[in-house]
Amino acid sequence: MQGFGSLQYVLASALAGAALLCLSLSLYCRRKSINNRCVKPAPRLRHAYYQLDVRQLERIRTLLGLSVAKAVLDHLAGQIERAVTMPASVLVGEMSLQIVVSHDEGAPMEQAIASILAALPQTVSVAGVTLAITVKARLLFDTAVDTYSAAERAHLASGFLRAHDGVEAGRNIALIKEFTEALHTGALSLAYQPKLDVRNNTIPSVEALLRWTRDDGSEANIAELITLLEDTGSIAPLTLWALQQAVFDTTIMHQSGFPIRTFVNVSGSLLSSPDFADAVIGTVHGHADKVGIEITETAVIADPDMALRSLETIAAAGIFIAIDDFGAGVCSLEYLQRLPANELKIDRNFIGSLSTSHRNPLIVKATIDLAHALEMKVTAEGVEDRLSLALLRVMGCDMAQGYLVARPIALEELLKFLENSASATSGKLLAPAGTIVADMKRQATA
Repeated sequence: MQGFGSLQYVLASALAGAALLCLSLSLYCRRKSINNRCVKPAPRLRHAYYQLDVRQLERIRTLLGLSVAKAVLDHLAGQIERAVTMPASVLVGEMSLQIVVSHDEGAPMEQAIASILAALPQTVSVAGVTLAITVKARLLFDTAVDTYSAAERAHLASGFLRAHDGVEAGRNIALIKEFTEALHTGALSLAYQPKLDVRNNTIPSVEALLRWTRDDGSEANIAELITLLEDTGSIAPLTLWALQQAVFDTTIMHQSGFPIRTFVNVSGSLLSSPDFADAVIGTVHGHADKVGIEITETAVIADPDMALRSLETIAAAGIFIAIDDFGAGVCSLEYLQRLPANELKIDRNFIGSLSTSHRNPLIVKATIDLAHALEMKVTAEGVEDRLSLALLRVMGCDMAQGYLVARPIALEELLKFLENSASATSGKLLAPAGTIVADMKRQATA
């Protein structure tokens, strides 16, 4: 939209009243009217200008195209039109919504914008793709108090990410649609990478990793898929499916005589959703002894308070929490000591050169001591040689994960691995592994 940045300056500078405000907006934006359309200034009315930002919208535009991003905003504007009862006007910009709200001077404006946010959906379906969204409001201008700062003007006038061309956006949309179909047709599966207890050579837990074999027999690029789903706010269905599948598979492990815990990776963006913790607990549903979640150390940075509340709720339900890739991000010690985590996993970048670097052993040993002081177990990721494993054992590391122990393997192979190596915490099968797997799958489809 041409002139969008200059519009913000006009709004910031104009204190002549709501009439000039509405006139300026109508010159630059496409207006969607609510109730009395753009309300003329009336005595003792207070007019506030809010910007509604969709947190995922820039990435949606970049990955799925401008038309999809605009469709998201149009959908939200329609929701506001149907829900809001007060005099207001909503305007659709290129990357945000702007709302002019009129209210009695004596009434709290915060209640007005809160009711608007409450009317907005948490998911939007456009172009055949369901996207999770998070909308936040910022007060930019108030006729009672001028709250429009120079910093905010500069922020609003800044450019946006360059969107992919139509071919790339179309490819991303097609990938999400293909994934959605695979999610519902059973084409996805989990592979499991064992974690070795370095003190007693048992396997107390495994990490679940996604696998997707397409109809043509090719393996999907999982890293690319997950990044796309995270950036477009579409990762929640995959996460809940993985938790459900992990519960199912880990029940088979337990019935086979291996009381193992399976950890599922959780995107940090989900922790900011107020409903996510309850969704996790509902999915696990009485199997907290079988599963845990892994989060990155930076998962709480975007919305620390909400993320910590979610993690505390999950931990209170008895679900174990592991901090993944520790050392790869930037996490303050304040956040680390507040996280209700049971396990800390040291990033593979520190482990790969453990036997050749002078500094990495010092960092790893200090990290192990810190985690133990915070009452966490420690897992070293990316262990690929026996010398590194020996060093970790001397340093007091609790568990090792990597190709030296085992590659990620399917459930049936995992059961054989545990049986043949006799390295599980309980070594006797209750029934042949293949029989238990077949029986449980028949029960699930019955």
